[in-house]
Amino acid sequence: MTRETVTHRDGHVYEFGPEMEAVYEAADGESVTIATRDSLNGAIQRDDDLLEEIPEEVNAATGPIAVTGASPGDVLAVEIEAVRVAEDRGRVVTTPGFGLLRDDPEIDHPATRITEVDGDGPDDGAGERIDFEGIDVPIEPVLGTIGVCLLYTS
Repeated sequence: MTRETVTHRDGHVYEFGPEMEAVYEAADGESVTIATRDSLNGAIQRDDDLLEEIPEEVNAATGPIAVTGASPGDVLAVEIEAVRVAEDRGRVVTTPGFGLLRDDPEIDHPATRITEVDGDGPDDGAGERIDFEGIDVPIEPVLGTIGVCLLYTS
């Protein structure tokens, strides 16, 4: 069986609700690769792309994905096999009240820094790093947003 990939281009949501329709239906036990978008939906690509204010929609979840045969009362188990870095660069973004360095008095806000990802780590991102103004920072990939929504039908 070919492993399917579902991307944010197939569909993505910022909240879950009973009116949703699945963008993909996975068979029970099927392995699926989920390709996600960065938390700002690709809005920041260069150092001069500035975030003047926090967008209304951040951290999109790819999907929704249905599971064939799932019914109310069933237990759904999802195994995350790996979280992989999919780009050769990262973004450090701050704006007043937002971002890792939001309260740093040495930084004029808003600010953006594009950082190159370097490393030959395994597919799970271990060993990959960024260089931030001479500081070597290991990448620790995070899953981001994941949710389960059971749609009741009659």
